[in-house]
Amino acid sequence: MSEHPIRFIGESVRAILDDRKSQTRRVIVPQPEWQAAGWKWTTKKVKLSAWPDIDDFLCELVQHCPYGKVGDLLWVKEIFRYARIGLGCGGSATCVDYKVDNGLINFKTKAGKYTKLKSNKDKQGRCAKWRSPIFMPKWAARIWLETTGIRVEKINEISNKDIICEGFDTRDSFYNAIIRINKAKNIEQFLNKWVRVISFKRAATH
Repeated sequence: MSEHPIRFIGESVRAILDDRKSQTRRVIVPQPEWQAAGWKWTTKKVKLSAWPDIDDFLCELVQHCPYGKVGDLLWVKEIFRYARIGLGCGGSATCVDYKVDNGLINFKTKAGKYTKLKSNKDKQGRCAKWRSPIFMPKWAARIWLETTGIRVEKINEISNKDIICEGFDTRDSFYNAIIRINKAKNIEQFLNKWVRVISFKRAATH
């Protein structure tokens, strides 16, 4: 079993915490290409070429998923900041505040201790600025997921059931989220993109 980081935006973090999200789609970079000899996909570490059978080719893309394989653990990187508080952390600078919580603040220390505060007024001292999920260290992650499935498909192949698993009520809301996250002008430029579909559940060991 391996552990891998995975980034989520705030609305996705909230959906996971509310048990409304059990799937995520990640665009494959670079995109697979069809050439005369077959399917091709090349990265710095992997070179797949001349694959005539699409099913075998998609299986290879699953095998080279950067988020590991079924059974592996994913630790969620989200917007956070370090804070000094007088309750629970003893004024330690290694306390972590998670932005998605808003009024109900959750703090975590390196030792893994959580402290729930009623409001910002309970905090003592000055908090640092919010930081991008890119910079979150593993010890600060509060959400751990277990991968239950990985497959490859195009975005426009998503089923109505999977839209619910993504945390959305309608196809339009799912497509609008893709546009918003990728700062795209329209959904058409993403519909035919290949993505890895990662299914997961909350890990009971963290």
